[in-house]
Amino acid sequence: ENHPDTATCYNNLAELYRKQDRYDEAEPLYIKAKDIYNKVLDENHPDTATCYNNLAGLYDEQGRYDEAEPLFIKAKDIYKKVLGENHPDTASNYNNLALLYDEQGRYKEAESLYIKAKDIREKVLGEKHAKTALSYMSLGGFYYERGESQVGLELCEKALRIYQNTLLAGHPATQLCEDWVEGIKNSMGK
Repeated sequence: ENHPDTATCYNNLAELYRKQDRYDEAEPLYIKAKDIYNKVLDENHPDTATCYNNLAGLYDEQGRYDEAEPLFIKAKDIYKKVLGENHPDTASNYNNLALLYDEQGRYKEAESLYIKAKDIREKVLGEKHAKTALSYMSLGGFYYERGESQVGLELCEKALRIYQNTLLAGHPATQLCEDWVEGIKNSMGK
């Protein structure tokens, strides 16, 4: 019961339930995984941080922002301490925290974190990586929603080119990005 692999199984099953919108089933599994990781691996372990990040994502999806934010911040602090500022997991956490702030109307904080995530991913993964494309798409959507349609369109089109070159045809990320680009173009009358 108290083994890191058991915690990983709980965490992975919780992720599955979360993707199926089975939040009531996911939450106790995340908490169980977090407790095992804290006990066996330590508070300052990347797997513990990932569990905090995933539980925060669950709370964010449910609109439980006051519960999500401290967990995202805790995960960020662990990632920065253990993996460093310029690590893909740190960048992913920045992007997740940016989404939370964006949803709350905390736009200045959100923009800063979106940019930070993008910069890390460009530096570490390169400009043609699918995770970097996610940052372009997130930042593009952010700018579009703030009324900067042309900037948003350019970033989303950049993301789309990357997705089309790196992911399989029909991949959900590519489809979503195509929809965003089309929607932005339609709103701009293009």
